[in-house]
This record gives sequence, structure tokens and C-alpha cells, in this order.
Amino acid sequence: MTTNILKDLREAHESLKDHYQGKRTLKTHSVPPASPVQMTKRRIQKIREQLRVSQEIFARSLHTSRRTIEKWEQGISKPSGATAALLALVEKRPELFDELMAVS
Repeated sequence: MTTNILKDLREAHESLKDHYQGKRTLKTHSVPPASPVQMTKRRIQKIREQLRVSQEIFARSLHTSRRTIEKWEQGISKPSGATAALLALVEKRPELFDELMAVS
């Protein structure tokens, strides 16, 4: 298995080298960026309430402060893109919250 991986890496390296030297044209793909996740104050509060946890526990699971959760739920500030995406994931799959708590 390791031999195949090394062989594949060598072939990829050679292809890339040939491409930069103008000896080969590689196929390229454009991938549009994902749309940012919109988290409203009500949506954040609803996620937390559906999980049946306090702001303190919710904050710990997200490695942030209770005050930050409070600000999100009051609409004073919003979670970062990565945190908003994580919240959307927990919203769809609440069982992931337990795993978040395990790594907190």
C-alpha cells in the first residue's frame, strides 16, 4: 500500500513539474466559495434551547464565554464564519453536540 502511495505521489509530482515547464496541460476546476451561514439571534437561541443547555454549557462546548453567547442571542454580535457553520451543523445533527462536549 505504501508503495502505491509513493508511486502516485511521484507521478503527481512529475505531472505538476511538466505542467510548469509547459510540457503538459493539466485540467483545472473552479470551485465557487460556499455561501456564508447566516445565524440570527433567534436561530442561535433556538439551537441552544433545543439542546436544553444553559448559556454557560453552550459556551463551553464552543470554546467561548457565556457573555459571547449572550451577545449573540441579543443580536449585539454574531458568531464567526467557522462557528456559524458549526452551529448550523449542530442544528441539523444535534447528536454532534455531545461530541463537542467531549472535546471541550
